[in-house]
Amino acid sequence: MAGTNSNRHAAASTCELRLGYAATATQFAALVVLAARGGPWPPGAAIRGWLIAGAGLGAWAIASMGRRTVRVTPDPKPGGTLAVRGPYRWIRHPMYSAVLTIGGAWSVAAPDAATLGAASALVLAVATKIVLEERFLSRTYPGWEAMRRRTRRLIPFVF
Repeated sequence: MAGTNSNRHAAASTCELRLGYAATATQFAALVVLAARGGPWPPGAAIRGWLIAGAGLGAWAIASMGRRTVRVTPDPKPGGTLAVRGPYRWIRHPMYSAVLTIGGAWSVAAPDAATLGAASALVLAVATKIVLEERFLSRTYPGWEAMRRRTRRLIPFVF
């Protein structure tokens, strides 16, 4: 871990916090719709493999971050630290990658208009959270800029 955060409000305005909370609520609502449409354990080995890969990446990211730092909203947790181990060595947002992977699997399992709408809402919510989180992290952690330069956002070595 690189650097500690003692005051999240120094890093986030009220408007940014509210937008982050709205994006988080949208993310969870979209995941609920996608899970209901695709089924929590849809048929097909490839789709299940996608779900397992997403869940595994999410679990690895949480374990690497440490429970003192984990937060579902994009604002840094008071007393948290910048995660630089595990999947954070290659990507800045492995938990968002995991969420999108799981959401993508559920989307493929039930391709229809409702699923497309929920998947679109999920992508928009995660993109909003990424922009906000990177803004917060740049204001909060001195090591953020170096991490940003050496890692990709969601897919190792690609994006």
